[in-house]
Amino acid sequence: MAFNVKNEVLVRVYVVLAGIVVVASAIFYKAFEISVVEGEKWRSKGEDLYIKEVPMEAERGNILTEDGSILATSMPFFDISFDPNSSAIDSADWNRSLDSLAYCLATFINPEYTPGGMKDFLLEQKAQGKRYIPILRDASLAERDRIMSFPLFNLGQFKGGLIIQQKYKRERPFRMLANRTIGYVSGDTISVGLEGYFNDVLQGEEGTQLMYKVGDGFWIPLENLSKIEPRPGNDIQTTIDVNLQDIAETALAKAMLRHQAEYGTAILMEVKTGAIRAMANLSWTNDGQLWETYNHAIGSATEPGSTFKLASILALLEDGYIEPGDSIDIEQGRTMYFDAELQDAYLHTLNNVTV
Repeated sequence: MAFNVKNEVLVRVYVVLAGIVVVASAIFYKAFEISVVEGEKWRSKGEDLYIKEVPMEAERGNILTEDGSILATSMPFFDISFDPNSSAIDSADWNRSLDSLAYCLATFINPEYTPGGMKDFLLEQKAQGKRYIPILRDASLAERDRIMSFPLFNLGQFKGGLIIQQKYKRERPFRMLANRTIGYVSGDTISVGLEGYFNDVLQGEEGTQLMYKVGDGFWIPLENLSKIEPRPGNDIQTTIDVNLQDIAETALAKAMLRHQAEYGTAILMEVKTGAIRAMANLSWTNDGQLWETYNHAIGSATEPGSTFKLASILALLEDGYIEPGDSIDIEQGRTMYFDAELQDAYLHTLNNVTV
């Protein structure tokens, strides 16, 4: 009897072990099949739908004149699209809003469609499982607000399937005025003028948004996941007077036309404070137009010429800092100014001379 019980126990153990071996073998085979046999298929699917963290552009700070007028600012624009298969869209909302939504899109956004044609298009896209239908690119703030008021879209990003991606474009209300002084930033390598020098102040801090990829390489925000909002950049205020800048550029342009000069620069400084009220730089473009293409006031700087010597010595005499009989060390025509060496036009061996 004991023998039979022992055999029965062993049989059960062997059955359990056999079951474990079978299950383990099945798991191993499936893992092998997925990773090796069907690996390319699943890797392809993984590329079709995955999540990534996308940077959100910060609003760049303004560059202002001395009285607070705007020389450069960032204007918001929006790329607007529609996800008709958003999981948050209620079927009742869809059915109730479809006709009026199609009418609004056909009437105000894409008049190439009739309301009926737009309705058929939306139904077709939804039936095909599309997750991204472009509505309007580079929409203004007013256009964005209008689209957000459309039926269904007025339920919000997820319940209405509306996708709004904000971006900024740099605008200059005064166009060419102080164009090169204001400058620009392009990528991580090119930085010019005030935009470049004060980039750390103006650019702010990027935010982040989790997004997932849908068909055809489009990305849409993940629902109900928090994002880190970008921090806007700070404004900078210059000493530029836009009216004086206009006068300086107009006068410089007239002088260049009269003398057919290769380029010209004009700097207007407030004597009492040293504040730069205008800085104009004009060169000829390839099509024969005058434009601010290079900051000669800074980039072509050199030691003052003889014309400036007369103004300097008159100012010193007038304010009593020197007398005609004073002796001045001219260092044989060479002197250091910070890390730059200034030279006379002609070499000489003179040291001390009178005013």
